[in-house]
Order: sequence, then C-alpha cells, then structure tokens
Amino acid sequence: MSINNIAKNNRRNYLGFTIVELLVVIVVIGILAAVTIVSYSNINRRAIISSLQSDLSNASKQFKMYQVDNSAFPVASDCTTAGALCLKPSGDNSFSFIQSSNSTNPQTFCVDATNNGIKLFCYK
Repeated sequence: MSINNIAKNNRRNYLGFTIVELLVVIVVIGILAAVTIVSYSNINRRAIISSLQSDLSNASKQFKMYQVDNSAFPVASDCTTAGALCLKPSGDNSFSFIQSSNSTNPQTFCVDATNNGIKLFCYK
C-alpha cells in the first residue's frame, strides 16, 4: 500500500462533521442567541426609560416657564383647552397632567409619562 492510497483512505473517513460536533455548534449558537435576546430587551427598556426621563424633564421646564410668564401653572396639558400648555412627547411616549392645590403649596403640578407599559410618575 502506497502513501497515496493511505492519504485517500484517510480523506474518505474525514469528509464530514460528526453528529457530536454538529450538536456542540448548535448548542453554542443557541446560548449566544439567548444571551443576545436578553441583552436586547434590557437595552430597549433602558432606552424607553431614558426617553421618558428626558420628556418629563423637558415638560417640567415648560411648566415652570409657563408659570413665570403667567404667574400660574396651566390648567391642562393638551392643545385644545384655553390656558393650556401644549406638551408634545417624543416617540410613543404619552403624558398625563395633574394640577393640584393645597394650603401649603397652592402652585404644584404632576406629570406622568407612559410608554409600552413603563410609567414614570410625578415629575415636579
């Protein structure tokens, strides 16, 4: 038997992957996919929270500027009511506005922001 025949026989025996090798590769790909999906959902949630915080901060500044100009907070936060402040949230965010009065601090307000079930409460 010559060296060429031995080389040909060895090539025939090693032409493909074994089932064990394929299973190991599939398991590794599955683990990487699971880690990626979990990381993505966390990143997406943090981005939504950051967007809500930014919108609430901007809304608070708008309310305070309105108070300086008009000596009172607005009666509503939609564009249809007279004496209202028109708030425009970014993306899929939405606002809810509550003006409260009490004896110690008659000029207060509360703005809540919501997006995809995530809600940030009362930014004053």
